[in-house]
Formats: sequence, structure tokens, C-alpha cells
Amino acid sequence: MAAPPGGGEPGVLRRNAVALGFLLPAAVILTVMIVYPTIYTIIRSFYGKNAHEGFLPSGQFAGIDLDQFYWARQRAKRALLFWVVAVLTLTGLIAAGAWTLGGNIAALI
Repeated sequence: MAAPPGGGEPGVLRRNAVALGFLLPAAVILTVMIVYPTIYTIIRSFYGKNAHEGFLPSGQFAGIDLDQFYWARQRAKRALLFWVVAVLTLTGLIAAGAWTLGGNIAALI
């Protein structure tokens, strides 16, 4: 068989065609489901509460008490820390149990 023109190696695009075939739909879905709504929400937050109010450069955020949000953020951080520790501990215990059971499976049978 004759070697393909250009040195014998297929091009990068041809070599990675299958990977690109899987990544392209995933990138489109990610953009449509996550990136677009995030950008839309940020832009929409600068408008009034209903669709008839115009652009409010700082009107939505003018009366926010930052101290209240500080304590709410601290509470959320503690809750997140609790759940991360709980889930990691539970996952570790399940993995250790599966590892032990898997190592002793011959003795159990």
C-alpha cells in the first residue's frame, strides 16, 4: 500500500475525529444548558422585577444590607463543609467495606 501524501501520518483532525465527534455535542449541550442561562441571568439581574421596567444600573442592588449576606454566606459555608465531610466519610466507609469484602470473597464462598 502506498503511504498517504504528506509524510505518512494522518492529520490531527482525522486522528481525533471520533473524540471530536463526542466532544462537540457535549460542548454544545454544556453551552446551551449552563453558559447561556448564566449569562442571561447576570444580564437580567440589572433589569426591573417585571419585563416592562427598563435597565437599572444599580437599582436592584442599592438597598442590600451586606452584613446580612455575610452571615448567610458563613452559614452556607458551614453547611457545605458539613456535607462535604459527611459524603467523603460515607464514600470512604463504603469503599473500605467493598475493598474488605472483595478481598475476603474467596473465604466467604
